Amino acid sequence: MPTMSELDELARLLSQTAEAHHRAFISTDGFDPDWPSWYATYLLENGFDRFLRGATASKLTSILSEADRQHRAEGAPPPWERYYARLLLGAYGSG
Repeated sequence: MPTMSELDELARLLSQTAEAHHRAFISTDGFDPDWPSWYATYLLENGFDRFLRGATASKLTSILSEADRQHRAEGAPPPWERYYARLLLGAYGSG
């Protein structure tokens, strides 16, 4: 079971990732149909492994895509970062 601290830290990393992505895609106002792949690479390059060892870009891309699909389907309220963090931590297990 993830701790609140892990959840909060991962949510912050996801928020930083979103900001970096928007800067990288400023010319398209952040639009990028392959954003899950970009996020996965960024997360792995910026400390994601401190939360979950053994993460791969492919698996992260898949989980991020599924998190987005579920978040939209449920109409889950913000903050999306905590929602995604919960799914990522759940997918890999804590620790």
